Amino acid sequence: MRLERLLNLLGKSQILITGPNVFYFTGFSGEGWLLFDGKEFYLLTNKLYLEEAKQKVDFINVVDGFNIEWLKKNLDEKDLFVDEVGLNVAEWEGLSASFELIRVAKKVARLRVNKDKYEVENMKKACQIAERVFEELLNVVRVGMTELELVGYMYAKGLELGAEDFSFYPIVATGAGSSVPHYKTSRKLIEEGILLIDFGFKYNGYCSDITRTIFLKKVPDGFDKIYETVLKAKNEAFEKVRAGVKARKIDEVARSFIENAGYGGKFIHGLGHGIGIEVHEMPAVSPGSEDSLDVGVTFTIEPGIYIEGKGGVRLEDDVYVGEKGVEWLSGPAGDIIVVT
Repeated sequence: MRLERLLNLLGKSQILITGPNVFYFTGFSGEGWLLFDGKEFYLLTNKLYLEEAKQKVDFINVVDGFNIEWLKKNLDEKDLFVDEVGLNVAEWEGLSASFELIRVAKKVARLRVNKDKYEVENMKKACQIAERVFEELLNVVRVGMTELELVGYMYAKGLELGAEDFSFYPIVATGAGSSVPHYKTSRKLIEEGILLIDFGFKYNGYCSDITRTIFLKKVPDGFDKIYETVLKAKNEAFEKVRAGVKARKIDEVARSFIENAGYGGKFIHGLGHGIGIEVHEMPAVSPGSEDSLDVGVTFTIEPGIYIEGKGGVRLEDDVYVGEKGVEWLSGPAGDIIVVT
């Protein structure tokens, strides 16, 4: 079905698929490219992955041909549609020397926007694992452990619960570090006060992505109000999600709520992003987005307020726009948590 959709999109031309879309179309996550030569599909891999590929992919040709020379020998036409996201510069230049390349990455990415039942179920499971890990970590997190110690605990617990990996390297930000949205987790000792945890897990190749902000022993002055503002902004945005609504309209709801609460300029990123086999996909849920939240779309809602030098609060959950309505895939985050 997915391969048929690809041909319906691009026609029966020569097509080279790279990067995460190889997994999307074949279920194979090792090194390789997916090729349509105008007549047949091929999974091109190398000897290190050939046995695995043949075991996992039995519906198209699987060959030892993960190189440009194989393409040059086996393709008849000069024009080549290329989903270029998985190519490095050398590969792009090598292909360009032999073929007329036509970029199609954005077109192909749109095929992944609307999720089917199988995809949604895997994302729900990934979210359930993340939720369980969060519940369990509340019993072990303490002042004086390092941010990286907590990451190690989360990873082990996630694998124990059935995850195959993190969706991305987690953000565990203590104290003032929580005011940096893309903070780099380190060996810093966890302090009293704010602890922001942004993480997710993969299940059958599909991602979850949630953020929780908790407080250890005490809530710094003013952050109880900040937390409540972020929570309400998140819930207000969710209530406005409808099939077909423009993504920027949902961003506007949360942004306006935060501004009206007195924190204008402190919400410094988009409200969310699509999620699936990658943690960041289409659609963009941001002020300038032209994307729509149609039936089948899965995305995050993650408002935040960041006070430079003091700390920040971000709450994030995953959302699905279904035929019967809109639902949270994770959580959602609730009232303020103080770990004593």
